[in-house]
Amino acid sequence: MDPGTPKKERGCQEWDTIKRTRFFDVFDSKTVDVSLNSLCKQPDINIPPATGRLWLKQREKIGSSAIRRTRKLSNRIGRKRKICEAALDRLVDPNDPIHQAPPTTQIEELGLECTTRTLRSTLRNQRNAGRYKQRPVAPLSKKNQDLCIQYGEEHQKKTIRGWWQYVYFTDEAHFNSVDLAYQTQYETRQVGGQRIKRLHPTPKVPFNVTLHVAAGVSYNHKGAFIFYNDPQEPSNKVYKPRRPRKSSVETKDEHLKAISDWLEGGEHPLKVQAKGNSMTQSFYTDNILPHHIQHIKWLEAKYKHQIVFLEDGDPSHGHRNSQSRPMRLKADSHITTLQHPA
Repeated sequence: MDPGTPKKERGCQEWDTIKRTRFFDVFDSKTVDVSLNSLCKQPDINIPPATGRLWLKQREKIGSSAIRRTRKLSNRIGRKRKICEAALDRLVDPNDPIHQAPPTTQIEELGLECTTRTLRSTLRNQRNAGRYKQRPVAPLSKKNQDLCIQYGEEHQKKTIRGWWQYVYFTDEAHFNSVDLAYQTQYETRQVGGQRIKRLHPTPKVPFNVTLHVAAGVSYNHKGAFIFYNDPQEPSNKVYKPRRPRKSSVETKDEHLKAISDWLEGGEHPLKVQAKGNSMTQSFYTDNILPHHIQHIKWLEAKYKHQIVFLEDGDPSHGHRNSQSRPMRLKADSHITTLQHPA
């Protein structure tokens, strides 16, 4: 007696992918007068008509995946979802104000029968969405809003290869050694780990130095870093003490006494107030702008194309006056500046 497992006879044949693909190709290209029964009896197909109707039903339900071998699809739908698709669409729609409401308010207004935990997990699994802290922005004036819309409409169809690669972006940045030393460091760890035992005290910085750096960059080129010293003249601006003003919590007699004390003080010493980095137009024209112009001329010679110069709205760039030193130097050097809103 053979101890092996007896071979089970298959009740029906499972057609391979080639047979299915041939059937769908012939069915899609058949004319109206050709019936499904005659199509299934063709020598290169040769399947029962019931099998052909089953394949067509599967393709209608699951799409192109029906070309491959498909297990029998279950007719059981499962339990009803607690959050319908329409509610999810409203929650992720930025134009619908309900997406800004708290989860409890969202559940109440949409009439959902679920917990906030279910709502969060459903949004994460089905819409890859979650609740994030909104980034506050300063309100724009009506004038700046119109300028931003006009700027966007003017440049929205410009591509990187066709236009933006010929724009030379510039900016200035300032780094302090003390601030950099105490920046937050990140590490990868499991939730609930003993982070108290792995404290890393920041060593005391032996010096306090601020670096001022200017640079430019385009799509195909990185300009050199320009290190410069903070100009001392504009940083040490001199202010005279103002005449005392009456506050909302100050009485009339107290305000008059403050004015009399201010007048009896005689000559008031000048107050020196440091404003940090305050680059002048002359310093920018003499020390920073020539380096940018040199790189722009090199890019124009290399790519045989006009390069557009982009700066921010810093007063030292002289955008408010066409006769300022930076603007006159850019005009004399035939530099085209990109005008953009704040």
